[in-house]
Amino acid sequence: MSGLDATATPLLLAALTGLAAVSAGLFGAAHLARNTGGKDFESFQLRYQAISLTLACAVLAAAGALAPSGWSRFARMGEIGAPAGPVSWLGIAPSESWLEVGLSLGFIITVATCGFLVVQTRRNPLRSSSLGRLAPFILAAALANAFTEEAIYRLAPAVVLHGLLPPSVIAILSATGFGVAHYGGTPGGPVGVLMAGFLGWILARSLLETGGMFWPVAIHGLQDLVIMTFLAVDPALQRSRRMSRAP
Repeated sequence: MSGLDATATPLLLAALTGLAAVSAGLFGAAHLARNTGGKDFESFQLRYQAISLTLACAVLAAAGALAPSGWSRFARMGEIGAPAGPVSWLGIAPSESWLEVGLSLGFIITVATCGFLVVQTRRNPLRSSSLGRLAPFILAAALANAFTEEAIYRLAPAVVLHGLLPPSVIAILSATGFGVAHYGGTPGGPVGVLMAGFLGWILARSLLETGGMFWPVAIHGLQDLVIMTFLAVDPALQRSRRMSRAP
């Protein structure tokens, strides 16, 4: 941190402290949702998403006040087809765009998430008959959760830390916070931390390289759509994770 000037250092410390505090706030929101009548999937998600969305709006307001220039740079859709930074071990070539990378990685990560949950729930009885009735609610909860978590773990750090740290460091910080926060999520445990951390790193890169929220929310929303569907039809999964947050 020796390269940071006197103005940047308190902003960086505020952002790091804030990320930890907001993560604790999300866990508190889940507790509050459960303890105020959120005993089934619908009632829990309705309470949790309302509380967490309010928290996300407060975080964005603080980030925008701290760094107005970062806000104007990242608080938008972004350039969907912007060039993607090469990552050889992921097969991302220097000539590829985020339109190509976003579609391919979004598909692969979604299939992997679905496969993991199929294996995890293969012995559980499912209430699939309620899926049609719950479909609109599942979609709304998935989109709300994706926006909330992208606002907190991707947009806010990028807004505040842009220009203070290299983009690669911002992406790692975002991924670390996101991964650790999902230890009790779905999927959870050490595997869940690694999966969420990898997803967080990909989504942070997409935000920083496209200058906007389209790909982070779109890719995250697909994962949450799969996860919310499993949570809605699998009571055993709900109980095992205590209806905790989706990644």
